[in-house]
This record gives sequence, structure tokens and C-alpha cells, in this order.
Amino acid sequence: MITVVAALIEDDNKILIAKRATGDPNLLGKWEFPGGKVETGENEKQAIEREMLEEFELVVKAKDFVVNNICEYPDKKVDLRLYRCIYKSGNFRLHDHLEYRFVSVFELMDYDLAPADIPLAKFLKENDLSIADFVVGNKYRNEEIRKAFKCSLFAGINRSLKTNTLVLTVKHNKPLYDDVWVGDIMHYSASGKNGDHKINHNQNKTLAESRTNGIKVYLFESYVDGEYYFDGEVKLIGDPYVCKRYGSDEKLRDVIIYPLKCVNGKRAVVSKDDIEYSEKIKAKAVNKLTADKIREKAKLINSNSDAKDIKTVYHVRNVYVSEYTKIRAKGVCDLCYEKAPFKDKLGRPYLEAHHVISLADGGPDGIYNTVALCPNCHRKVHLLKNKEDIGKLQSAVLRYLIEDGDDALIDMFERLFR
Repeated sequence: MITVVAALIEDDNKILIAKRATGDPNLLGKWEFPGGKVETGENEKQAIEREMLEEFELVVKAKDFVVNNICEYPDKKVDLRLYRCIYKSGNFRLHDHLEYRFVSVFELMDYDLAPADIPLAKFLKENDLSIADFVVGNKYRNEEIRKAFKCSLFAGINRSLKTNTLVLTVKHNKPLYDDVWVGDIMHYSASGKNGDHKINHNQNKTLAESRTNGIKVYLFESYVDGEYYFDGEVKLIGDPYVCKRYGSDEKLRDVIIYPLKCVNGKRAVVSKDDIEYSEKIKAKAVNKLTADKIREKAKLINSNSDAKDIKTVYHVRNVYVSEYTKIRAKGVCDLCYEKAPFKDKLGRPYLEAHHVISLADGGPDGIYNTVALCPNCHRKVHLLKNKEDIGKLQSAVLRYLIEDGDDALIDMFERLFR
């Protein structure tokens, strides 16, 4: 029997496979976990490290044994043994393969694998991840989360009796309520799409009692369908509170909000591309609403902006606030009083929403702190920060609020700018 070792190398929760170009004619063009035969005088881990250097010019460290498969070919019998490996250094250079790819465990069986590798792939798919394997900041697929936590992902709050966990999901690209981080606290809305939330309803109660019931709570955030960033274990740090939001039936309702904080003090670092993608999706949905409906929803937004942790700090603007700010300007810049210089693809006057006190300086993302500017004035305000211009913008905001007759928002404005 020939002993052959193979490397299980992961990157961003995906697994390395390569397409064979040399060796056994029956295996040419087949995909495999890369590796090779154990030579005389070396152990299995040494063999893997040597093979990866020879075949790819990669330096790896072989760690724990995962699984093996004994496969009988017409002319030989092979014991293929898979070891988990850690990448150390080097860039891919192919010597024995046509190409390589990193694929998810659920995609392995979509490839034309070598016969000996098929049982290994099936084993990985059936025994891929445990909860302890999840890493804060990594992205995971629906199937991986469901398998590890042994729960469904149909609702925002998902209970698993088998693992004694609650899995919370936030779908930023398809929000009913866009749950937000304010500082290091996630303000997470309870389950239920219509009617007033009930604290004793199903998993709403479980989450409300999570400080004393012994259940562990984990948070995932999605910006692209089917992909979830892992924020790790979270805990309820205060009593749930109630705010007003519109349900899926567009009726105003009481929504329960849970203040949550990451147990280990850190959450996922999110790709800016993913955030911008979800913002575009939300903006498209908002643009289908009437101006009155956008106005109603924008007036409910009065909290600080959600600052996402990404490679540079990126403050996520509420789309209702942004769109209504531009609607109420009626195509005229709030600083120079000129008409918008051009129209967008939807035929609307092009203006840009601007926060009088910037989000980076702690300004709130509410319509009592926003104006609509032409691109030229927007650039001017950011570059010059002229006090006279800022005064004009404050006056413009106050004028809108007085015309609207909303005493609550006027009070917020006065407290902000006094």
C-alpha cells in the first residue's frame, strides 16, 4: 500500500484544491487536495511540507491529522491521509497542476475530484465546523452556521436547544429595521414584522432573559445574500426599550430594541465594498416609496449614525434621512440656492445630502442635522468649513422644521446647535 499525504489549507474559510497536470494518466485534469507520496526517511507531516514546497513553492506547517481514505486503483492501493496545514509564506507557482482554487466546503463536490479525494470532501462537508471554530470577522455561509449551531436561520432570532444558543442575524441589505451599532453597542430589534412587539413572544423572551437563563447569544451580520460576518458572542447590557417603527404592512408599531455588546470587546471588520453594496440595495428600495412615506420614516430617525469597523471608519447614512433631505430641497441647493446642475438616471435633480455637524464629529443622522447641496457647494463646505456657510445651513434646517411644524424635531435641533 502506498501512503500519500494531502494538505488541508484554508483561507477566508475556503479550502485549497488544485487541478492535476502530471503523474498518473487516470488523474490528469482531476481536482485534488494537493500533496504526494511519503518518501523513505520522512514522516507524514514532513512529506506534506516538502510536497507543498516542491509543487507550489509554499512554506506550510503541517498540524493535526483530519481523516484518511483507502482507495484501490487497478494497479495499486493508496492510503490518502489528510492533514490540516497552516500557510507560512510563499506565492503560488504551479509545477504539477494546471490551476488552483479556494472553494467553500459546500462547493467541493461540484468539482471533478480524484476518486481518492471524494470521501475526504464528503467528510469535510459533513463534519466541517463547530462553534469553537468560528472566528470573529470571518464570513460564513448559511449552511455552515446552521450546521454548527444546529438551528434554522428563518428568523432574526434563532434558538437551538441542542447547542443552548441563540443566533441573531442582521440583514443589512434587506432590513425591515436597520439594526445599528452606536459606538460599541448594537441596537438590535426583536422578531415580528407586523403589530406591536411583545416581550414575552417566543424568542423575544429568551433574548430578554439571556442574562440569567444561561443561554449563549451569537451575532452575525449580512450585507450580501447568503454571507454573514461573525461578530462573536454578545450579551445584553441593559433592559430592552421600545421605539416606533413601520412594519412590513407600513403601519406604525412598537418595536422592542435590545442593547447588545460583544463579550470579547471586538466585532467584525467589514469590507467597504460589502457595505456600499448593501447601501445601494437599500437606496433602490427606498426610491420606490412615495415622498410622504420617506418623510414619515425619516422623521423617526434621530439617533447617532452607525459607524462600521472597516479599514477606514465608514459612517453608514440612513437612507430615509438622506432621501428625504433631498426631496424637501425640491431640487435647489440649500447653500447657493441654485437649481441642481443635472439630473440623475431616474430624472431627479442631483443633490447630495450633507450633515451640518458631521457624523465623524458626533453629529446625529437625523433630518434636523441635514441639508441638500449641489456637488460644488458640498465640496466647498468640506474643504473650507466656513462659519458663515455653516450658519446658513443651520438656518436652512430650522426653516424646514418650522415649515413642517414638528416641535419635537425643532427641540432636537435647538439642543444640538445651542
